[in-house]
Amino acid sequence: MLSQSVMRTTILLALLTPLAFCLPASAFPLKAKAVPLHISDAAVTSIGKLNYVAGFHLTADDARFGGLSGFELAPDGSTLIGVSDRGLWITVTLSHDSAGRLTGATAADAFPILGDKGQRLSKQWGDAEEVAILPGGDVVVSFEHHHRLGRFGKLAALSTTHELPFHTPRDIKRAPPNGGIEAIAAFPDGRLLALREKPHDTSGHFQGWLISPKTGAEIALSYATVDGFQPTGITVLRNGDIIVLERRFSMLTGIAARLVRVKPDQLKAGAVIKTTELGRMGGRVTCDNFEALAARELPGQPVRLYVGSDDNYSSAQETLLLQFEFPR
Repeated sequence: MLSQSVMRTTILLALLTPLAFCLPASAFPLKAKAVPLHISDAAVTSIGKLNYVAGFHLTADDARFGGLSGFELAPDGSTLIGVSDRGLWITVTLSHDSAGRLTGATAADAFPILGDKGQRLSKQWGDAEEVAILPGGDVVVSFEHHHRLGRFGKLAALSTTHELPFHTPRDIKRAPPNGGIEAIAAFPDGRLLALREKPHDTSGHFQGWLISPKTGAEIALSYATVDGFQPTGITVLRNGDIIVLERRFSMLTGIAARLVRVKPDQLKAGAVIKTTELGRMGGRVTCDNFEALAARELPGQPVRLYVGSDDNYSSAQETLLLQFEFPR
């Protein structure tokens, strides 16, 4: 997670089944303002292999909304289930047209992530970075500062479920406060892929693990990036392909992000995972502190990717939600 002060400098410089999750009665309205892909050229409608479908700047008159560090998507596309760096679950109600294209976001809710004794987590213990849904419906969240993976109950009970232990890689315990597990995603067989944001090793590779929730066994991996990018979000497609969201910050060039694809046959012990770039954002292409990624796949339709930004609860940043598509 980029600090608020660093991101402010940047700006100045330039659920698992469709009916399994219902918004609580405390939901509040959202405002969704459409944003273009390119800031000054409406003719730009794609980046690399990705076609831009829609994008929105989301705001709400509720101080709890923001800080979206990671999210998952209900299969019917109705709701994003996210976590914030203030220890909150955040849900967003989405609207789509009949072809599955994102048309807006209408409401949201926010409620505390509860610790192992049902307590409200402090900032240091509740700094949630990513969320993944296991095949059985339980939810796993990655936390930084007090580095760990926590397991929670089903989506329908997130407002009352308590944190349970989940196998956390031993090496991550020694990580710096902002250098924990930034990106996680679950495979259909229950394995969890976890990637560390920083620091990278002398070769520019980032630590990663493939974790079995049944046995706790972990396979150590290395994740290779280029041009100073760091992994911040992961989603797994039905064919096993892995899509990773990466982010880069530079005082000279500002904020940038890219989406890359990884083939699953690379997930072997000791492997250095190599990526294929799908598209890149930054410069005049709309970009912010992108950390959240989810996918939706409808029969006969292109794969649709949802990319979200963490505004760090700062007025100098924005909560953006963009939708891209690429052919199967």
